[in-house]
Amino acid sequence: MPNSDLLVYIVGELAVLLLLVTLFLLLHVKKLKALISKLESKIQTLRKSLGIAKKDTRKALEQLAERDKIKPKLYMDYIDQQIEGTRDHHQGLNPDRDIVLDITPDAPLARQAASLRHALLIAEKEADYAGDDGEPNWDVLQSKFQQIIEFYQQASEPEPAEAEPANSEEV
Repeated sequence: MPNSDLLVYIVGELAVLLLLVTLFLLLHVKKLKALISKLESKIQTLRKSLGIAKKDTRKALEQLAERDKIKPKLYMDYIDQQIEGTRDHHQGLNPDRDIVLDITPDAPLARQAASLRHALLIAEKEADYAGDDGEPNWDVLQSKFQQIIEFYQQASEPEPAEAEPANSEEV
């Protein structure tokens, strides 16, 4: 029965081989389960991140829709803003009088410039209020500009010198 010993030996080797393959497969399955659990946790993290991103996107879209509902500034709002800015600039120049009075030639040039800009912006505002259908009233605008120009022309004209008494010395 030498063949039976050989047969037992071959069967034993096959059993050990199958046992080793089974152990290898069990270890491999264990590693795959660990990998699966890591991947599942990453998927859950990604799902949470995706949910947060969707909420943020929804909020951003709502804010964008709100911003689109905001009306742009009207021309008069812009003019009012510029008038206020000019007044603030004039106040920063430490004036000794109101901005309307600083248009005179005896005021420092920086204050004159602020005063002139203020006068022109006020003229624009008055012409726009007097106009129809969003168009300024050009007659009002022309009148206001004419007043400003005439003021500067009169201010630049030399004042007539008073008659000086004749120095008559008798010799």
